[in-house]
Amino acid sequence: MSNQLESRFITYPDILEKSPNHTVLLIDADLDDVANLATFCSVSHQNYDIYLYKGTTGDLEWLSHLSSRLDKTFIRDGSTVRATSADCYTTVTDLKDYFTKIDS
Repeated sequence: MSNQLESRFITYPDILEKSPNHTVLLIDADLDDVANLATFCSVSHQNYDIYLYKGTTGDLEWLSHLSSRLDKTFIRDGSTVRATSADCYTTVTDLKDYFTKIDS
């Protein structure tokens, strides 16, 4: 059995131990976004920890605690959540562009 980590999707309120995986937070991602990223991760050369958070949750303490571990935050366009260091995205293609850059 391999000790190599794999990509993981983590949902609120969980926070995993820090790993060597590239760590990303998606706020208000829809099911198509998640499904497309899961497909991408299954063939990727990199491993990712992808945190999923719904803006309606409103747990700013959780977001603050998680923020120190993140390599990148993406907020779906139209979300009520705002963050200065986050990138907004409209389509899953915007996300895939980012992941593809890391993967190469």
